[in-house]
Amino acid sequence: MIRLELEIDEEQLAVLADKIGSCKKIVLMGAGKSYLAALVSTKIANSYGLKWYCIDAYNSLHGDLGIVSPHDLIVAISKSGETRELIQAIRLLDGNEVVSLTFSDNANNRLADLSSINLNIPVDEQAPHDCAPLNSSVLTQVVLNEVIRRLASSVHEESYKNNHAGGAIGEKFV
Repeated sequence: MIRLELEIDEEQLAVLADKIGSCKKIVLMGAGKSYLAALVSTKIANSYGLKWYCIDAYNSLHGDLGIVSPHDLIVAISKSGETRELIQAIRLLDGNEVVSLTFSDNANNRLADLSSINLNIPVDEQAPHDCAPLNSSVLTQVVLNEVIRRLASSVHEESYKNNHAGGAIGEKFV
């Protein structure tokens, strides 16, 4: 049996969900595996009609920041909170509110310093050489999907049905 333990402050999670729920457009940004985990959650959020977008930190420095408007909420995701491209992109978005989601034993990181809210979740990667983000990439999705679950309760089933007409889920509504 594989078991991942998630130590997260319920109050912090509620603040994160409230902050995300109060904004019209959410832009998730990460690099590498953090980006891919955020992309999956973005696609799930879109099924519920939530206006979430996801951009890769590297590509953000090559034009993708054009999707960001002045009052969008940026959710910056990083295992360490020290990802160079992500920090550079966040600095270019001066004027946007940034919420960071880090998975590190070090809550005092550069990304946290640039954020109005930093939800830091200590994670034991349990990977050879403690390099690959095996657990943190999964926990990124767990945390974001919990935020989606909280926000989706206000979405009408008809809206979800229209957004997700294909596959086995879509067939359930036929």
